[in-house]
Amino acid sequence: MMAVFANAFRLDSETSIFLIQGIFRNQNRSAYGNYYYDRLRDAATGTIIRIKLPASIKQQLRDGDVYTFKGIIDKSVRDDGVIEPLFIVVELQNDVTVDNQQSEAIERGLALQRRKANAGFQDVDNTLQSKLRRGIKPHLIVIHGSTSEAVADIKAALNDAAASYRLDWCAINITDRDTIVSTFTELRSSSADAIAITRGGGLALEIFDDLRIAEAALLIKSPLITAMGHARDETLLQKLADKGLETPTALGNYLRLCVSESQLQQFVPVVSAEKSTSASSKSSQSWWWLIFAVVVTLAIGIVIGMYLL
Repeated sequence: MMAVFANAFRLDSETSIFLIQGIFRNQNRSAYGNYYYDRLRDAATGTIIRIKLPASIKQQLRDGDVYTFKGIIDKSVRDDGVIEPLFIVVELQNDVTVDNQQSEAIERGLALQRRKANAGFQDVDNTLQSKLRRGIKPHLIVIHGSTSEAVADIKAALNDAAASYRLDWCAINITDRDTIVSTFTELRSSSADAIAITRGGGLALEIFDDLRIAEAALLIKSPLITAMGHARDETLLQKLADKGLETPTALGNYLRLCVSESQLQQFVPVVSAEKSTSASSKSSQSWWWLIFAVVVTLAIGIVIGMYLL
């Protein structure tokens, strides 16, 4: 559920650069994808914000010292489900800057997000349910790891609802960048109603921050669904997806829910039509009884009049 809420809070396409200053608090945690996640506390108010630090900057800092950082505001979802702001450090103003390669990667990642926001996020729910309501099986291509249990998890969650879809399973090496890029390129002009990429448990997500994978994903015409697990923060690919789900099981549950909702929407109009027909029939009967009563009343009046004459 939290993935759905997190997806709803998309940042403005024109992401701005900010300067923040505060007391650095080292959380003494391991690096994640060559980045560290620490805290910055405002000296005046005590307000604390999470910061994402490149390793090249983190090694220059000392716990308890005051620093000024240049960067951008993003969002993250904590393990307890709370959505909070995350400050991504691009530059340390105290004459120590992030290396050019990492700085360029951050800027390119932001540019890709702006590009997606400007193009618009496709409505996956409506795409699938509109076909289901018409009795047409939506076509989904599901990309999964060759050795993962993602397919079994999806099928188990889908259960009988699987018969409502046309599912094509695409097994690849989900940990290899070039394989993922090649797969996305092959599916660029696919006519599928949606393309989902899934990842089983136990695999790191850093690869989905790769710019080549993100660029290839943006060229896919079909709506993109990600179901790759819940990390500390969304990867770049997850931010570009039209629909974000936490796990392969969540993907199966989502597809089953689409079937249930489409069936419910089909049922409601039928019931309404039956009620309307029934009401119309009752109204027609009432009119006939009224006409009959008027005719009988007139007949009685004529008979009584003739008798009196």
